[in-house]
Amino acid sequence: MNSEQLRQMINRILTDVEEEDIGISLLSRHYQNREELSFFTETDREAVRQILEKLSKDSERHKAMLQDLIEFLGEKLHESRIS
Repeated sequence: MNSEQLRQMINRILTDVEEEDIGISLLSRHYQNREELSFFTETDREAVRQILEKLSKDSERHKAMLQDLIEFLGEKLHESRIS
């Protein structure tokens, strides 16, 4: 993979990280605010809240993996410039 391809891949992943941030924000807001879920029954509301919380945490882990990948690719890009 050449330097330009690495840069393009890093930029695509950066966009994915931004999208994860938006998703985390929305999911967190909904699972932390019970009034947002008021149209569900009390029983369903708790189940939905738990699902949203799990999705939020999964998105946070996914974002962390993407950031690790960006760091790795950045190191490879740096190495390719030195060589």
